[in-house]
This record gives sequence, structure tokens and C-alpha cells, in this order.
Amino acid sequence: FKTADVDVDPGPYTDGQIIQTEIVAMSLTGFDPVLASDVIIRERSDKASKGKITSVLTDGLGNLTSGHSEFDVYIEVEIPGLPTPLTLNTGNIPFVLEADISGLPPLDSAYFPPPSAAPLPLFDVATGVHIGWFCHAEHKPTVEIDWKNVGACCLDDTICVTTDQANCAANNGIFQGVGVPCNSNPCTQPQEGACCLDDGTCVTTDAINCQQVNGQYQGDGVPCTPNPCDAGCCLLPGDADDGGDVNVGDAIFIVKYIFEPGAPKPPCCDQADADGGGDVNVGDAIYIVKHIFVVGSPAPVCPNPGGLICGC
Repeated sequence: FKTADVDVDPGPYTDGQIIQTEIVAMSLTGFDPVLASDVIIRERSDKASKGKITSVLTDGLGNLTSGHSEFDVYIEVEIPGLPTPLTLNTGNIPFVLEADISGLPPLDSAYFPPPSAAPLPLFDVATGVHIGWFCHAEHKPTVEIDWKNVGACCLDDTICVTTDQANCAANNGIFQGVGVPCNSNPCTQPQEGACCLDDGTCVTTDAINCQQVNGQYQGDGVPCTPNPCDAGCCLLPGDADDGGDVNVGDAIFIVKYIFEPGAPKPPCCDQADADGGGDVNVGDAIYIVKHIFVVGSPAPVCPNPGGLICGC
């Protein structure tokens, strides 16, 4: 989002007049996904950004109808979302912007650097050290912004800009509230996928919400149709960790699930219910160990041949 407050010599104007201007406030704000931060380019408060309008033509009634507008802008670049926030400026070198305009205010007139403009050095305001280069910026005046009441505005699921509520609504955005920053990009929505509940039903949600209801998240983008939660869960009785075979690791998996806080639950509780008792407990781990090491011990069984998750 881009805006500027400009002082302009008052009219009426005459053809050929040079109109003096000055930027008293300018801000270009956007979110940089690489830096994971807002990048704010503003006019400096310690230097005057003077400008003028030349080649003025009027309608004969004192109203400007065309002209060439240019400014020497002293800029400051703020990157607040870095681990160590940076504020940079171009020292004593102004950034030049110019545009052909067709009225005042010059709405919808795009300001660009002149073709001959060279990159400007950027210095860390705190240390004076040369950090990098300011290569390009543009400004297209549109509407006024209430800078005392700005906040994050979500233009879609990924783009966050800083503006006021009225301008957010005018751009079909969703205003997040005055003072809410774009630094953490509140517009980014979590990915959703199929979540299998204990009763075998499937709901579409994100991984965090699925975990909160003790569900088994099937992955981003996995649909609930066909239902991935009841498609023959008990394929290999005793395979508690769903690794594709029955071994000591399955017994250890069950013991950790029962006694270790936060341990993952079995992907298929029916497969972990090795003795077919209707629940998952230490007895199932013992049953698996006996099956592996004691000759003649019975193999794990499937308590629910229909394949539904048993709700352990």
C-alpha cells in the first residue's frame, strides 16, 4: 500500500507556472515473504523532500489539467520483523521520483525514478555502516489513509498490507484491527486435510485442530472422500506402529503410548489390540513379545474385521 501527504502551492494556477510542492509524509508498505517482515519505505522527518510541477497547463479557470511533477525524496527504510530490526536511509542523497500528472491531487498517476537513476547506498541509521543498495520504488497516489488507525489488512490468504479499515474494505480486504502488524502475516491460513476421529469419521481441518481433538491427521490436502479413516484399518494385527510388519518395535510402541506422556497413539488401534481384548494395554505388548519369541504362541488377532478405528 502506498500513500503520501503533499503540500502544494494553492491555486488558481496559470499556464507555464512552476508550482512548488513538498512531501510531508510518505509511506510505501508491503510484506516481504523472504524476510518474513513488513518493509516500510517512508519520507524522513529530518529532511525536507521538496518538489515542483513544471510544464503546467490549465483549463483557463485556474485548475491544473496537466504538468510534470518531480520530487527529491529523502527516504528511510524500516524492516521491523528481522531478529534485529533495521532502519536504513540513503544519507544525504535524495531518491528522485517523477510523473506526468493530469490533475491535483494526482490520483492514478504513477511516480517512477527517471531512467537515468542509479541505485542509492543504504546505511544503517544506528551505526552508519553501508548495508546495501536501494534500487527501485514507485508510488501511485490513490486515496487518503488514516495513519493514526492503521493495522493489518488481508487481501487474500497470503497478502498482508498495512492500511486503515476504510481502504482495506475498498480493496475487498479483511481488516485485522488497529495496531495489528503484518510482521507475522496474520493472513496466512493453515493447510487443511483429512482428520480421522476415534469413531472412524473424517473431518477436514488443519493439523493443530486435529491434534486437539485426538485425531489422526492424514496430511495436507488429503480429502475425506473417499473416507481414509475406515478403509480396512486392521490389515495386519499386531502392527501397532503400522510399519508393515510385526516386531518388538510394535510392543515398545504400545508401552510408550501407555506410559509416556505425549507419545503418539497407534495409527490403527485395532491393529495395536493384538490380543483382541477390545482395548490397547500392556497385555497387547506382552502378547506381541510372546508371539515373536515363544514357539507355539498364538498370532495377534483383529478384534474388528470391519476395519474401523476402535477408539483407543
